[in-house]
Amino acid sequence: EKEGAGEAGGEVGGEVDDGLLAKFDRLFIVYNDAMRLVAKEAADGKTSGMSDERVAELELLHSYLGYHRLLHTVRRNLLLIEQHKAKLGAASKCHELVRFYDAIAQNITDMAALPVVTSHPTPAPATPPGF
Repeated sequence: EKEGAGEAGGEVGGEVDDGLLAKFDRLFIVYNDAMRLVAKEAADGKTSGMSDERVAELELLHSYLGYHRLLHTVRRNLLLIEQHKAKLGAASKCHELVRFYDAIAQNITDMAALPVVTSHPTPAPATPPGF
């Protein structure tokens, strides 16, 4: 039951569920392994005569995985912030939290610079008829 509560809210009894953090860590391993395999496949494809289109698709996949790994990092850092606040309560020092928020800001900057983002701009929102 503790694990389910941690998944739903991210916190159990005011602290982040350690099981949830362990799941985040395992997912990091999966993302890193997938990115390594895709990068190797793309590099091997360049030297083995794989079509440029296929190599580009692999590079785009690598960028996509990188985006989601960074998004995953942001989510984990937000959980760590909540854990930090819960442990320190009123004694929480702003400079201790700034480090987490700086990391999140850097992750978002890195996400915006990835080819999967820069090569596929967000479409303009649809304008309702009559406007």
